[in-house]
Amino acid sequence: MNKDKVLQYKAFIKENLPEWRDLRDDEINIEKLSSLSNQVYKATALKEGLRRNPIIFRRFAIKEGVVDRLKEHKVFIELARRNCGPHCYGGNNKYRLEEYFPARTIKNLEYNQVNIRRKLARVLATLHKIDIPNIEKIPLFEKSFSDPKFYQTFEEKCNQNIFSEDERKWIEQIRLLSHPEEKQFIRDILPTDDIVFSHNDLLQGNILIREDNQDIILIDYEYSAYNFRAYDIGNMFKESTWEYGHPEPPTFKVVDSHFPNDEDLRDFIRYYLAFSSMTDEEQRELGDRLLENEEEMKEYLEKFDEDELNERVAKLLKETKIAVMLSYYYWAIWGIKMSKNPDSDFDYFAFAKTHFEYYQKMKKVVQTHT
Repeated sequence: MNKDKVLQYKAFIKENLPEWRDLRDDEINIEKLSSLSNQVYKATALKEGLRRNPIIFRRFAIKEGVVDRLKEHKVFIELARRNCGPHCYGGNNKYRLEEYFPARTIKNLEYNQVNIRRKLARVLATLHKIDIPNIEKIPLFEKSFSDPKFYQTFEEKCNQNIFSEDERKWIEQIRLLSHPEEKQFIRDILPTDDIVFSHNDLLQGNILIREDNQDIILIDYEYSAYNFRAYDIGNMFKESTWEYGHPEPPTFKVVDSHFPNDEDLRDFIRYYLAFSSMTDEEQRELGDRLLENEEEMKEYLEKFDEDELNERVAKLLKETKIAVMLSYYYWAIWGIKMSKNPDSDFDYFAFAKTHFEYYQKMKKVVQTHT
């Protein structure tokens, strides 16, 4: 790491953590953690007895207008207040100090393990019932795709003379995502009901499993906004197929077999709908038991009309597959906007290209079943 930047980071930490203010620079250790866009560090005070030790230091990446930093900070503070995310110890538009959890990120093969899959259903159902004040309830995609700047910044990046000859050939294909016919197709297929507060970026690094009690914690709400509820489900399981951190370029690969089959998705959806229907009191009294005892969950689901429940499951399953397609569409455009970023070694162009290819495949699936 650049020594001058490390000194800046340590100065910011000491300025915002009174307990650390008198530490010497050599008494603070900074360790870089894995992350896709932001730079995330674990900061540890090498002195016993200090509160808030260790902490997370986050340096925000330049997101080319795709992140509303003020809104994201409001959401972060509100979720911390509700114990739905880490606490904030200080921050500005460049850095933030966050609560550190003794936890690890979820593994690709764990998303669809029965016990974890059902815990994820409970966590998402709980998140989607939260009402965030002072945040407009216009769905993310409706807002993004109606904003001329969303496509304008994408087109501007496509037109820059920064891509190789081979990359330019792909750019000419990928830029078709902003063609009027393609945009109209996306608008027409967007679900318009069941709009909830959503995370919108449930990749591996944003889903933590605590070491002490195996609870699941969602972090990094930069892209959070109101959205149709299937999007978090589809995007999350789509991300289960993406393996990051490979040693060879482009440092990721997609493993299709990680994606759950329809029956596993139905199981997830049934648990999600069950937890969505519960009051906070029912969650406290029944939540853990229903996760641990499948027969009790079956009994709980008997309170629903069977035909109506099956219709709701089928509807959400269909919308989940639309969500997977939209995830590929959205992140393909995002990847081009982020490509050739001097602050990151990650190959965002390869990221965008792969998303575009999978968008084309998933579009055929959706069109066949629509």
